[in-house]
Amino acid sequence: MLRGHLMKNAYSILVAILERYNRYERFLKYPGDWGERAFRGWLMFDLFHQYLGWSIEHIVFGERFDVLLVNEEIKPVINIETKKPGNDLVGYEDFRKRLNVYQTLYYAILTDGHEWLCMDCGDKKENKFDISQGEELFENFLKPFWSKRYIVGK
Repeated sequence: MLRGHLMKNAYSILVAILERYNRYERFLKYPGDWGERAFRGWLMFDLFHQYLGWSIEHIVFGERFDVLLVNEEIKPVINIETKKPGNDLVGYEDFRKRLNVYQTLYYAILTDGHEWLCMDCGDKKENKFDISQGEELFENFLKPFWSKRYIVGK
């Protein structure tokens, strides 16, 4: 575990992100401008950068692909598609169709924070996690996404 999260686990980080989202949503609910992007930023910084060890130079934000995690050769290895928390996993079919664009992808994740779907891009198997399943299962769900699996020297 890294930096500011020495005493936290991934599950407590996720719960804190969702609590922050709910707290901010009361004040920043401008239609069409609030929600998904803020959640995505917090998820990438708190969970993927600080906890799972992805350096900022390996995190690429986009439009068609919300987030691509790239290796040192700048080849996408993980795609993360976020949805506004509480919005369920809408857009699943569109999400699946885009996965063939990058042949270097190992995994693709679709999440609203409460629900998580991970597709193994090699064997096309899907793994799901729901926040109600708790801490241990979330840690297991995240095992394939540690930066050290894709970045030499991590």
